[in-house]
Amino acid sequence: MGSMTNKRTLPPLVALIALLALPGAASAAFPGKNGKIAFDSTRDGDSEIFAMSPTGTRQRQLTTNTIGDLRPVWSPDGAQLAFWSDRPGNHDVHTMNADGSNVRQLTTSAGLDGDPAWSPDGRTIAFWSDRTVDFEIFTMNADGSNQVQLTENDALDGDPVYSPDGKTIVLTSEVDGDGELFRMNADGTGLRQLTHNGAADGDADWCADGRSLVFESNRDGDYEIFRARSNGKGTVRLTRNGVDDVDPACSPDGKLVAFGSKRDGDFDIYRMKANGRRVIRLTRNRVQDGNADWQRRP
Repeated sequence: MGSMTNKRTLPPLVALIALLALPGAASAAFPGKNGKIAFDSTRDGDSEIFAMSPTGTRQRQLTTNTIGDLRPVWSPDGAQLAFWSDRPGNHDVHTMNADGSNVRQLTTSAGLDGDPAWSPDGRTIAFWSDRTVDFEIFTMNADGSNQVQLTENDALDGDPVYSPDGKTIVLTSEVDGDGELFRMNADGTGLRQLTHNGAADGDADWCADGRSLVFESNRDGDYEIFRARSNGKGTVRLTRNGVDDVDPACSPDGKLVAFGSKRDGDFDIYRMKANGRRVIRLTRNRVQDGNADWQRRP
């Protein structure tokens, strides 16, 4: 299992992904008022996409398949979700309307494509792909056209996420041998390392202020949520548990962070204040709920 993969009990499709050492999910907080939270869940037997209110109420299933749909991310206008799915028989990036209608397949490569991330103007989607043997970061237009490779090295690159101003992308890379956070210009130039640990740092999310990031790290043994300035400095630990806390997502108003945690026995969605205080459980299941992303309210 690669160092960029969360150490957790996974549903069948995600277990396959873990064995392939793929990176985890990424998201971005677009500044505004808090809307719904999208997430994936195995409550119907395979991974499907759901949405709920910020308090965990009004949970609604958006996809229904016998295969996996997972890792949803909201478009900047809150009208669409990008996600990845095995429905075409291969892992590809798709989009759909906020209510689950009008599903569109964007990638069709023979490789694995996943973890989409919208640019702030909604015109571009970044994603990872192994179409070049190892995993690299690509971008494409929001309709799937003009797919361009941004990174090129012999390591795993994943978890792309645009900054709120659209000028830079934070990603996770194993260029230095373990998963660390890196930052590059939106065209792929100027790659520079942000974190330096002998552990796995990943699944970063830009906070709406554009000055800070939240991310997961196992630098203290289990996975916990951390916050740092956008240059990687000033790291603060937000969660402290003997189990994994993963996949953080900042709210559009900058006051909250949603994340997945196994603190009650299986993975559920929780939220906390941006300083790590006042943790509230949002989902309650004996299955896996994870990969939360906040909608900017239309």
